[in-house]
Amino acid sequence: MDVKVYSLAADGDKYLTPHFQVKEFRCRDGSDVVLIHEQLPWDLESIRYQASQEHGKGKEIPLIINSGYRTVAYNSTLKNASKHSQHLYGYAADIHMPGVSIKDLKRYARNVSPNHGGVGVYGSFLHFDKREAKADWTG
Repeated sequence: MDVKVYSLAADGDKYLTPHFQVKEFRCRDGSDVVLIHEQLPWDLESIRYQASQEHGKGKEIPLIINSGYRTVAYNSTLKNASKHSQHLYGYAADIHMPGVSIKDLKRYARNVSPNHGGVGVYGSFLHFDKREAKADWTG
């Protein structure tokens, strides 16, 4: 199974990787259920590592998840959100890193997933997802 189901109440503080907890992927509507693709946090770790190596000058740079899992109800309240968003399945995260350009984040994301996955460039964040096909866009 590619996606794990977590309870925010029971698992919110659980670390999925050395730097990412379940609660960072929660839906902003306060629902208890959190869906997360098993590989997604590890890919974010890799992006974080690349950025820290190149931009951190010996220090780690935090990768901030703006949006992870979304319920259908919450997603429907968002302007321009697709009815088929990868966020609905726990496959996506919108991210940013202080001091790291979106252009560089895109490069790191493509290093992690060169032949598959979605990478969307937006003004202040990068969308990264685990879809099977490769897709790149600017939003």
